Amino acid sequence: MKSAQQLVGAAKLPAFPHTNETLCGLEGLSILQYFATRAPHEIPAWFRPATAKPEPDQPEYPTLDTERAKRLCSNWITDPCYDLAPAGRELFDLGEITADDVQALEMFEIAHLAWSDTRVEWDAEYARQRVAQWPWTWAALVLAAEPEATSL
Repeated sequence: MKSAQQLVGAAKLPAFPHTNETLCGLEGLSILQYFATRAPHEIPAWFRPATAKPEPDQPEYPTLDTERAKRLCSNWITDPCYDLAPAGRELFDLGEITADDVQALEMFEIAHLAWSDTRVEWDAEYARQRVAQWPWTWAALVLAAEPEATSL
């Protein structure tokens, strides 16, 4: 069985509708184009488009010395409504975390925010690719399931 990519790349599929005349010098749709225009509008959850960029990896959780710093970092990942580094410095000034923890929190915040920005861009591109690739994949799957349809 051919993959969806192989079927999408097949340019020699017969014209649809199959007639001997042309309208204004234009031929009909290819059968692949015909089925692509009739793809379901709701994209199923199982469909994963081919993307040029891999999903960005989340930065590693920092190695922290104190339990208070670990709780602060976990809370910030769950709800990043405040700046992590200043909160860490405040706890350092109160003597609740170490200087190494403050430095690790600052580096983690920078890495996590950069990853978050990259992830937002990747998610948007992924959503665009789902919309763009779904009709063609669906048409290829229909043609793969119905081999006699290509002989129209």
